[in-house]
Amino acid sequence: MNKKDNFYNSPRKIPIRQTKVAYYWGLGLYLLSSVTCAQFLYEFTEKLWGQSLSDLGLTCIFLALSSRGEQMAVFAYIKDPAEKEKALRLLNKHETTRKPWIRPLVRFGWITMIAGIIYELSIL
Repeated sequence: MNKKDNFYNSPRKIPIRQTKVAYYWGLGLYLLSSVTCAQFLYEFTEKLWGQSLSDLGLTCIFLALSSRGEQMAVFAYIKDPAEKEKALRLLNKHETTRKPWIRPLVRFGWITMIAGIIYELSIL
């Protein structure tokens, strides 16, 4: 048996950031952010200002959500509500120190998305 098989068959717990849910959540939202970024660039070059602002906002939101795979893994793997709450509180605490860029990015994303929607509604 090789070392990789022993790792997954051992009674040791796998860190939450190395679970499949965390990986696929991050990968899926990262791919969505790249698609919306491409859509933003296309609409920006076509001078579709409202749509491009909305897509820029969505890109920022998807990028921020792609780094929250650990939180989705907590929801998927931890069944006890008290433990789940404790783990989420710990992840939120670490997020402010390890990834301080997430909250401003989400705020910027929501503001630009809403600005794009308002612009589109104003030219109707």
